[in-house]
Amino acid sequence: MIVSPCGNFASFAKLPRSNRRSRVSRGRCASRRSIRRQDRRGIEVLEFILVMPVLIIALIAGIQFATVLVVDNTIQAAAFEAARVAAGDYCDDDDVTNAVDDFLAVHGISLGPGVRLVLQDSTGITGSFGDATLTSDHLGSLPDAGTVQSVLIVETDQTPIPNLLANYCVDFSGKQYEACAVSILPQCCRGSG
Repeated sequence: MIVSPCGNFASFAKLPRSNRRSRVSRGRCASRRSIRRQDRRGIEVLEFILVMPVLIIALIAGIQFATVLVVDNTIQAAAFEAARVAAGDYCDDDDVTNAVDDFLAVHGISLGPGVRLVLQDSTGITGSFGDATLTSDHLGSLPDAGTVQSVLIVETDQTPIPNLLANYCVDFSGKQYEACAVSILPQCCRGSG
């Protein structure tokens, strides 16, 4: 028995000529469709291979910047707490440094090498704790009378921030965070004037 591309010869021979061609061509199209599907699968794999590195770098960047934001928020909160405690009625330097250390300890940071806390009022610097080699632009500007300002400077090498994007021109090594906060002194602690 002779078999056509789309079935057996007997059913093929009974069809009119116009249907014979369409049935044969349908059989050929079906085989072409399966080839096209295989080609499409190859294209999909190629697209996946090309897009995957970009997606991985975007994921790493998200992790990097989320960590940066969390640490930056903690440093800001520690500076605000230092200003609040320093403006209190009955506080000494140990109270301020303990408050800052409590906030920074969450990320394994403490006052010392690579970390500096400076307290100043309208007369100038009243206290400096930690690494005295760190400087900031905020240290030159004095706050208004009746206020106390805290400036917290932290080198990024002292933070738990992974430097994952250093190969992609986003390098955090050798940088420093600066947080500045001002608090109003209570009426009893203000100087005359």
